[in-house]
Parts: sequence; C-alpha cells; structure tokens
Amino acid sequence: MNTGWPNFVVLAIMLTGCSFQAERPAPVDTLSSKNHGPRYHKGSLKNDKYKVRKGDTLYSIAWGAGRNFVEVARLNRLSPPYTIYPGQSLNLAATNNSQIAAIRAPQPYVNSIQTQAITKPYISASDSSKLKTIKSSAAPKPGPAV
Repeated sequence: MNTGWPNFVVLAIMLTGCSFQAERPAPVDTLSSKNHGPRYHKGSLKNDKYKVRKGDTLYSIAWGAGRNFVEVARLNRLSPPYTIYPGQSLNLAATNNSQIAAIRAPQPYVNSIQTQAITKPYISASDSSKLKTIKSSAAPKPGPAV
C-alpha cells in the first residue's frame, strides 16, 4: 500500500493556505506623505516663548528654536522623560543672566598642606630594644573547634 498520498494532500493544503490573498491589504504610509518630516525647520521658531500644540515633542520644539532639547528642558525645569502637554508654555530663551550658568575660569591649584622632611626614616638595631614586645599571654589560646 502506498502511504505517500496523505503527505501529498497535507502539502497541497499548506500551499493553498500560503497562497491566500487578503481582500484588503494593510495600509502603507510612505515617507513622502505629508505627516512625515520635521514640523519645524531648524531655527524657524524665533519667539522666546512657545505654546505647546498637540503632536509637539520637546525635541521638535528645541530643533525649531535652534537649541539643544536638554537646554530647553533645563530652562523649563523639566526632568526626564521630559513630558510636555498641549497648552503648556515653554521658555525658549533665558530671560535674564541668573538663568544662564556662569562658567568660571579654571583656578591654579594651590597646595595648602605643609610638608616636613622625615628626619629618622627607620629604626636602627640599637633602637629596636626600646620597642615593646608582645607577651606570650596575649597570644590567642586554642578553644573548642567550631
């Protein structure tokens, strides 16, 4: 008896299932559609304040202002993950000198530790008799095994 025909039927069913086409293919967005690309061109936001709109990100707003997003977050006291909300007003430029971190010029290093020369760097053999010796009673005594 030939047992190859059940394998052939299973293979034919599998191939038929793989060749099935959906009536409606999945939608495809291309990179050329209007929804993609930067919302703002670099440096296009010239105002010192910006009101957040739906779909804005801190990165896109900072890009439009020509600033680093971390700097804009610092100006607005935002911490990671830098969440912003529609209607929120963001400062894009420091309004006074107190908001700008001052960078101090490097100062020369001044050693304030006083050093002295070592007059007696070692103990001679004749001075070693002045050292205290350890008495044998201070040595550890054997105890019960743990």
